[in-house]
Parts: sequence; structure tokens; C-alpha cells
Amino acid sequence: MADSTAPPQSWPFVARERELAHITQARALASARGVTVHAGAGVGKSRLARQALLDAEADGALAVWVQATRSAAALPLGAFAGVLPTNVRSDDRLALLRGATEALAERSGGRPLVLGVDDAQLLDPTSAALLLHLQLSGTAFVITTVRSGEPCPDAVTALWKDGASMRLDLEPLTAEATEQLVEAALGGPVEARTHGWAWTYSRGNPLYLHQIVSGWLAEGAFVHSGGLWALHRRPAPSQPLRELISDRLRGLDDAERLALELLSLGEPLGLAEVLRLMDPEALIALETQGLVTASMGEFRLAHPLYGEVVRAALPITLARSLRLKLAEALAERPSLTADDALRIARWQLDAGAPVDPLLALAAARAASRSADPELAADLAQVARDGGASVEAALILARAHAIQKRYDAAEAVLATVEGELDDQDDAYEYVQQRATVLFWGLGRAADAVALVETARGWWPRPEWEVRLAPLRLQFGALTTAPGTIAPEAEAILASSALAAESRHWLERTLAADHLYSGRVRAAQALIDPLRPALPLRDEYDALALATWSIVNTVSGCGLAELEEIAQAQFTIAVAANDHAAAGMCAVTVGDVALVAGRYADAARWLAEAATHFERQDPFGSLVPVRAFQVAAALGTGAFEAGVEAGQRLEATAASLPITEPLLPYLALGQAWAFVARGDGLRAQRHLLAHAEALDWMPAYACRLRYEALRLGSHGRETCDALVAVAARSDGPLSAAFAAHAAALAARDGAPLMRAAEHLAGMGADRYAAECAAHAAEAFASAGRQDSAQRAAARCRELQVAGHGAAPIVITGLDDMPAQLTPRETQLVGLASRGLSNAEIAERLALSVRTVESHIYRAMQKLGVSDRRELQQ
Repeated sequence: MADSTAPPQSWPFVARERELAHITQARALASARGVTVHAGAGVGKSRLARQALLDAEADGALAVWVQATRSAAALPLGAFAGVLPTNVRSDDRLALLRGATEALAERSGGRPLVLGVDDAQLLDPTSAALLLHLQLSGTAFVITTVRSGEPCPDAVTALWKDGASMRLDLEPLTAEATEQLVEAALGGPVEARTHGWAWTYSRGNPLYLHQIVSGWLAEGAFVHSGGLWALHRRPAPSQPLRELISDRLRGLDDAERLALELLSLGEPLGLAEVLRLMDPEALIALETQGLVTASMGEFRLAHPLYGEVVRAALPITLARSLRLKLAEALAERPSLTADDALRIARWQLDAGAPVDPLLALAAARAASRSADPELAADLAQVARDGGASVEAALILARAHAIQKRYDAAEAVLATVEGELDDQDDAYEYVQQRATVLFWGLGRAADAVALVETARGWWPRPEWEVRLAPLRLQFGALTTAPGTIAPEAEAILASSALAAESRHWLERTLAADHLYSGRVRAAQALIDPLRPALPLRDEYDALALATWSIVNTVSGCGLAELEEIAQAQFTIAVAANDHAAAGMCAVTVGDVALVAGRYADAARWLAEAATHFERQDPFGSLVPVRAFQVAAALGTGAFEAGVEAGQRLEATAASLPITEPLLPYLALGQAWAFVARGDGLRAQRHLLAHAEALDWMPAYACRLRYEALRLGSHGRETCDALVAVAARSDGPLSAAFAAHAAALAARDGAPLMRAAEHLAGMGADRYAAECAAHAAEAFASAGRQDSAQRAAARCRELQVAGHGAAPIVITGLDDMPAQLTPRETQLVGLASRGLSNAEIAERLALSVRTVESHIYRAMQKLGVSDRRELQQ
């Protein structure tokens, strides 16, 4: 569900603070009389100079702005016409300079004069001489901008060459600064993939960046969802941007224009291709003008926007002809790589020309590896229609599955079984189809049956051994944890097992260990199996998902886990690997939640959602939606929590909910109850599901701990949590148990030890709540000094700047201890401004019952006016 938040329309000044400070410091130096800013077109020199003048004016100076133009250069002092009085006229050049200087000094009225001159390389000689005179005489502090690479009047060069002016060379924005500027312009966090596009197409040029983002806004291409601006489609360049780039490309002859057009469709091109297709003299001219670059024997356009604009202006017939010429030229290479085949096939497809089936197959293989499922599907279909092998069908099916078209993937795979005569193809077929059936279509029994049937295709021991990891994987997902472990460990002990099969089986065993409570063993198995990105196949996707789940459930090394996941996320986004990006983002989001960094969590979870909406192999959008409810609650955004809960239910209804997803669904539903004001129902929901999922002790422990966090502090809850934690050797489960045991005993000292243990793991939010319980226990025992120290540690552990309300400590803070759970619940809803009738409807109570409970609560709180509850 996208919200309708509109971005601001102004373009802010950001990411140039260091350069601005440099100019401000220069103004304060007696030895400096100016700053000359050198930069290429569009890098932001004018914006920086204007901001420097605004700052000077704020400091009490008279700020004067002069804009040099080619038109004004035709007249002496033409650029200064708007700032000098009409009586400053003289045929004597020296008198003219003195008169102009005196006029400006008089205008300043004794204040410091700061003069800004934009595009000073365009000044006429008299204006340039005046500029130099104003600086050398100390009449004005001069801030000039000069476009790099263009000829300048000698007086302008003398401004910095002779040392009176400091020279500042302004570079394009870095990728990080570009992100900062885009987010400042939109007024909030922006999806990483959109940042990537903005950086790729602007290359840090603020003028281009402004036009790019403005064009996207004008097209309505941005969607604001989950607190994140995202660009789900990248529009064509806007008209202002096309005009801006077209000005840069004016004056080209026919041969130069043809070279640009070919490169716009085909870059990078090798030397053999450019010599075959282009006039070498035209290419040299383009390189001289800075429109084309050559490196390592490959030729490219100097800026991505050149290609965007040139392609947008190409007539359809001409574009088709050029693509076919490019395909023909590249096909002349002595040996074609897979990437060559992909480029040739793409040109032929775009031109509407036939593609050779064998070439299409090689190209489909390359497209699949490069995370372009749409192109891979098109090419694989061409290869399949042309009679290509089973491989084409497998590529086609995988491309459908990546795009969540599971029915289409199953339809393709269902036609393949009769064509299998090779064990390699058969293995990949079984792997793919069982994965689609189980995870995509929720047909677990059919997935298991397929693997069992496949065991009889070849009565050979090596086939049985090869198929065993798949058989045990789906067995682990459909039987009690630990069931498959003895057979899996026996097979792993066999030296005949191939590396691929060994890794698959180790991943399966890691997941089985996790669900059976052997969390440390699971982590030891899965950490070495974290795949390189981009993901290649179903195994890689399962391995990364298992690595993420095991490490977040374990709680061991959360800081290192977050660092690795963030680095992997960057790689995945660059590779357009949505599944991997989503898995890494939800990992970071979960870690941020545990730490109480709710703003960070919300941003990373929104990132995860945008990627899983595009590709979600295992229903991972369910935990993302669940965690989004928790992130909203953490900041007290109850209505946002209700909406997040609705998104969770809609997501769950659209997916097959496999058993690994059940704990996350239960957590999210419980948090949604809290958002609706029904904390008691949330506690009951968590405890009931903890009982039902007792066969997964690490998850049952987490569910019981969340119930404890919501106020279920009774001996029975605490004892049950300690008991289930004893069947899970994960560090986080042990920390939960220590918290629960100490809470049951109402003993402040072990509660503080448990808090420090949680803090040492990086679970700062849990640690803060545990320290609050310690403070309450100390206060109850009359140990006020210890209570105050525990309360101070609680406050220290609460992360600032993420919107969380301070934790209320009973006995030390204003909230009294004698409210019943129901009274606490109803006071919480009343404090949000809900009427008795609204509360009654939400909790399915009578209005009289609500009135009675709130009246008694107000008496206990010493409140006589209901409006005081909202303060």
C-alpha cells in the first residue's frame, strides 16, 4: 500500500559544506582577498558561490552578484551594468575603473563588500580588469566561478595565479553526497536501487541530478511506501534534460552523429567494431570534444546521459538498422563469449529480427546469470521454440519463478520430464520443480512425491547419493526436527559425495539443527556456505536465506552480522539481485529492531519489502511485514502499526505459509494486536503459538519472550520460557532465559547481569527493558541507590533519535504500580484520544465495562479529567 506523501519541490543546498566552510574561512583571513571556484559545467560552482554570498550577507556584508554572459561581453563593463550607477562613464580606462570602484565602495556604506561573479571566463576585458582592481585594492572580497577548460581573460587568471585569491577546484559529488542531495530534495529516505540510478546517470553532476530527479517527479514515477521513496520504473529523460544534453551535442557532422548513435545503442564497442562501423576521424573528433572515452581497447560515451538522449531521439527505422549493423559487426569476432551472444541476441530482438536458437540459448544463459529474468525468458522461449535442449526450458522456468510466475514455471517444467535423458539435466529439473511446488505453490506433498519418484529414474548408487540432499531437504521441511539428521550425517561422512551435493546437504542439516535447537551447530555449518553474489540458483538462495535466519535467531555476533549483510546488500543491489538484496536488508532490519534502532529498522525493512515484492523465493515478505509492525510500535506509531498489520495479513493470504514462516506470522499478528490496543490478546496469542511451535525451541523461546516484553511477567510464563530455552543452545535464547528467571525471582542483581549480557550481544532494546525490570526490583526491595543506577543504565541503553518513548520504570517514574493489566490497556487507548465507545468496539467489550475500568484507573492515577490521560 503506497501512501500519498508528496516530496518537497525545492532543491536544497547540501553536500558542499566543506567547500562552503573553505570560502567562509578565506573571508576571515587578512591575507585572502577572494576565492576562485573552478569546475566543469553543471558541477555546482554557481550554487556554491550564491550560498557563500548569502552567508556573507547574513554576516553583515553587502553581497553583490554579477552574471557574466557572452552577450554582455560585447560591451565594456557589460556584466556590471546592473550594479553600477549610470554616471560611471569615461573614455579613460583608468578613470572608469576608479569611478566604478568608488561607486561600489559608496554603495557598501562602510560594510564589507563581497562580490560574486559567475562564469568569469566570459567577462569583457574592462570588466575583468575592474574585478582584478577591486580585489587587489581590497575594496571587495571577490568570489568568482570559472568553467574549467575554457579560455579566460588574463585579469581573471591573475586573480588566483598571483596569490591574492585562493583557488578552489570543485569536483563532482561523490556517490554518498549524491545520495544525501537526493534524500534532502525528496525529504526522506530513498530506495538504494533508485540511488544507484541517480548516481549512474548523473555521475555526481548536480545540474544533471536536478534535472533527472525533477523529471522523475514530473512523471509521477516515485512511490512512497513504508517511509521510503522508491522508483519502480525509470522514465525516459525529461524534455529539459534532453535540451540540456542536446546543447552539449550540437554542431556534430553526420559522421560524428552516426558514431554517437552507434555507441548509444552498442557501448562498449571494441576497436575492431568501431573501425568497421565508424569513420576514425569522427571518433577522434568526438574523443577530443570529451564526448567519447577509450580505455582498454573499448570505446564508450563519456556520460551515460548522452546515450539516453541520443537513443530517445533516434527514429525507429534508423534504430533498427543500426542494431542489426551492430549485431553483424560483433558476430564477426573469431570467438563469441556468452556476453557477446547476449548482446547480439538483444539487438536482434529489439530490431524484431529472427534469432538463431543456439545463439538464443547461449544468450538466455548469460541473461539468467546477469539477473535479467525478463530477457532470459524471452530468449529461452526463442530457443525452446526453435527446438533447443532441455536447458532452454529450465532457464525459462527459472525466469518465470524469479518473477513470481510460479504457475507459468510449473507449466513449463511439467512438459520437460519426458525429455530427460541426462542426469545433470534431471537433477536440475528435480531441484527446480520441487522448489517451485513447495515454496511457490505450497504443494509440499507434490514436491516430496516428485523427489521420491525421481529416485527410480536411474537404479545407480551415484544417482541415489546425488538425489539424497534434495530428498532430505524436503523431508526436513515436512517432518519433525532432528528426523533426518542421522541419515544426513551418515551421508556426509561418505567420501564419494560431490562438493555441490555436500554443500546442499550441509545447508539442509544446518536448517534442521536450527529447528531442533542445535543453533550453534547450525551456525558452524552455515557460515562457511554463505554464497557469493549474485545468486546463481535455488541452492544459493536457500543458503543465503538459511545463513540470515540462523544468525539472527542465534544472536551471536550481531554487529558483525549487520556489517556483512550491509556489504552484501550493496553488491546485490548493484547486480539487480532482488532476492539477495531482500534477504540482506531484512537481516539488517531485524538486528536494528533488537537494538532499538527503529528508524534504521524501518528503512531497511522498507528496502527489503521493495525487493521481495519483485522476487521472493521463500515467502520472506511475511517476516518483513511482521517486523514492520514492530518498527512502527517502537516509535509509538500505532496507526502505522495497524496498517502494517493489515499488509501482513494481505501478504500471508497471498502466499503459501510454510512452517518456517509460522513464528514470524505469529509475532507480527501479536504486534498488530498491540497496535490496536489489545495487549492482553497479544500476550495470549504469543503464548498459544509458542505452545503450538514448541517443536522449534528457539522460536518458541522468542515468542514467549515477546509475551514477557508485553507484560506477561507471571511465574508460569517465565518458567515456561526457561524450560524451552533449555532445549536451544543459541546465545539469544540463553539471554532470554536469564532475563525470565531473574524476573520471576524479582531479583535486581541477576536482572542487571542479564541486561549487560544482552547489551554485550548488541540487543540494546532488550537490555534496556531488562535494566528497567532490575530498577523496579531494586525499588520494590527498598534499594533506591541500586534502583537509580539500574534506571540510569536503562536510559543509557535506549538509542536516541529513533522515535522510541522512554521506558517507564514503575516505582521510579510517574506511572503507579497498582493498575491492573486491563486498566493499563484501557488507559493506553484512552491516552490516544479514543472514546469509550471506540475502545469498547475495538476490544469487543461493553461501554459500561470500559467506563468502569477507566474510572477506577483514573482514581488510582489521581486524575480527575480524562484529558489529562493524553498529556
